[in-house]
Amino acid sequence: MERDTTGKEIKEAVWARRRGILLQNPCSMGKPPPRKAASKKKVKFLSHKLDVCYLEYTNGGTRIELRLPSGEPFAVATAWVPGLEEDEVAVKNYSENAGVLQALIDGEVVEPPHRAHGLNFCHLDVCRLV
Repeated sequence: MERDTTGKEIKEAVWARRRGILLQNPCSMGKPPPRKAASKKKVKFLSHKLDVCYLEYTNGGTRIELRLPSGEPFAVATAWVPGLEEDEVAVKNYSENAGVLQALIDGEVVEPPHRAHGLNFCHLDVCRLV
């Protein structure tokens, strides 16, 4: 038996999904994620000395965020890619993040990339965490 779905039900389902994503991802709520995610590692990127924070994507995988000493998010250095191993991250080293890969390598956060991953029109460098 087919279910007849009204426009109102569809809208409610879409908004419920959006609320769920917002609730699961503290970075998307306009305030910094908890400070406990910060590590003692620091990197220099775009003439700023930044704290390295390890978070988790809602669908699994490590998210590396760079924050100012005040705790305010400065840049997200990684992108979620399906199929990565637990100790791997896909580094966004393009556009406003150009140069972040070298900053993470110099700060001993990641090892040099051992493979590449194409995502839409972007090239991501896959690295192992140090």
